Amino acid sequence: MGNGEIVAEENTPRLRVHEFASRSGVKTRDVLQALADMNEYVRSPSSVLPPPVVRRLGVALGVDPTLLVDEPVARTPPVEAVRETEAFSNDYGWHSGAVKAPRSVALQRELEAVEARYPALVEHRRQLASMGSQVIRASLIKGGPLSGGANLRIRFSEAIESAFGLTREVLAIYLPYEDFQMRSYEAVLRQLKDERHVVTPDVILIWTPDERLGTKLAEWRNLRTVAIPFKLDSVNSFGLIELLQNHIHIRNLFEVTTPVSGDTFFGRRTVLQSLREDVLAQRAAGIFGLRKAGKTSILLELSDELRADGVLPVLIDLEALPSPPVDPTDDLLALLRLRMMEALKGQELRVKELAELPDFPSTMQFKIAVQKLLRHLGSSGTRVLLMLDEIEYVTPSGKAGAAAADLPRVAQVLATLRSLTQESDNMSLLLAGLTSSIVEDGTLHGRPNPFFSWARKVYLGPLERDEAADLALSLGRRMGIFITEGGLDALYEASGGHAYLYRHLASTVVKTLPVNLTNRIMARRDVLSALSAWKSEVHAHIVEMIRHVEGYYPVESVLLDALRAAPDLFNEFADSEIDATRHLVDLGLLESTDGGYRPAALLELL
Repeated sequence: MGNGEIVAEENTPRLRVHEFASRSGVKTRDVLQALADMNEYVRSPSSVLPPPVVRRLGVALGVDPTLLVDEPVARTPPVEAVRETEAFSNDYGWHSGAVKAPRSVALQRELEAVEARYPALVEHRRQLASMGSQVIRASLIKGGPLSGGANLRIRFSEAIESAFGLTREVLAIYLPYEDFQMRSYEAVLRQLKDERHVVTPDVILIWTPDERLGTKLAEWRNLRTVAIPFKLDSVNSFGLIELLQNHIHIRNLFEVTTPVSGDTFFGRRTVLQSLREDVLAQRAAGIFGLRKAGKTSILLELSDELRADGVLPVLIDLEALPSPPVDPTDDLLALLRLRMMEALKGQELRVKELAELPDFPSTMQFKIAVQKLLRHLGSSGTRVLLMLDEIEYVTPSGKAGAAAADLPRVAQVLATLRSLTQESDNMSLLLAGLTSSIVEDGTLHGRPNPFFSWARKVYLGPLERDEAADLALSLGRRMGIFITEGGLDALYEASGGHAYLYRHLASTVVKTLPVNLTNRIMARRDVLSALSAWKSEVHAHIVEMIRHVEGYYPVESVLLDALRAAPDLFNEFADSEIDATRHLVDLGLLESTDGGYRPAALLELL
């Protein structure tokens, strides 16, 4: 039996991808690539291939057919066999987990009404059905900025949902405009936001007769939403798949430069739960970690979760305040007042006491107004959570603190916040920043430190390996990327699990992957190939992280110098500075070993 021949169907077994690779001697990665070239969708090396696909795959890779069967079997001509099975195998792949055609009489009437106004839907439904997908809800839009349009929900086959990371039904909007305008696009996005709990929240299909629809959507594209022009070629049977590939696969969900929350936030569940318990029990806590470790993301995610508990979160970023020796007290009080009013107005809650304050109130004026306000809010069950982010900018220590004059008024404001928290039963306080000196030093700006030993310390170190893997696999799945175990290991080993570095490395690797394949794979060799360019890109960021540590942690700074200058003697220094060494471990800069300590992966990147 020569290569290229195909065995009879009844003698061809069902094989998993890795079983095919083992029998044929072809690497699993190459098998997956061949399946992608054949437009055959598989989820992983454990996916089962039906006999027709096994035969076609064998032909494509030039595998001796005797390797793919258990016993010698009759032969059939290869060309005819391929033709006979091609339609079935393609149909099988994207039909996996096909959606049954709805039988609702009411839905059929709605579909007929929409098709009468938008005939393009007829072809769209045909192509959807050919890929195991269906329109499961349809209605004409009456009233509002999208009046005259149509609102549909599409349920894709399980194969398509898995390949493109579609977590729920997908919203489709049909509009009659020959010149689609930005205001209509914004209205479509608002509609998606309104339905985000029942549809895939970051993908929407849009149809209009505007010939420039695709160009306009590309120009208006944002990082949070994939708006796809729902234009299909009736001749191309894979037009729907290619449309999804061309828009979903081009996004890079790992590439973020701002704090994340919601469906882009991963891990830290233990930290979030403990902080939630602190807030509800009115215990103060401080979150400390390196720059870009995810502290602000924690605050945002916690805010979202606490709203369901009747908590009003107020996030205050202190980084923009004047730096010492300039006294930031007046600006700090004004900022506290402004952010609290914005949060209260956003929920249509009382702001009278704060509104009556001058723009730059005194500490006592602020305290009295907040006391009165909290009593009114308490009667309706509303709790206030103040979150002070980048706390080191008003409480500098180390080298940064050496240049700062004593600022007793700052300490007075912080003492006022502690007093408000302790005197009321509906206000809580969280701190976040790099340095934990705010709760460890006995004095602050020449006065007793009101936060000394008051707030519980929570250090935000690197992601756990399983948290990092969940992040990579979840975001990768939504881009149609399968990440191998080796790829996950390489991402974690190189970045040390630091949240920003991990995502940045994954983003760098994604940019090297092809976008026009059904099965995109990120393997260990892909990560290793991208390391050199990635290290050059992040070097300045890492230098800035370490500079920030050195500016606020004086003893730890000396230990880092010792680690670089005399690594063999470092353990002796570490034993004499137990607290400073613990800080470096908690920050993810040192790792404990049986014989002492070693630099974490982040330091190895310098």
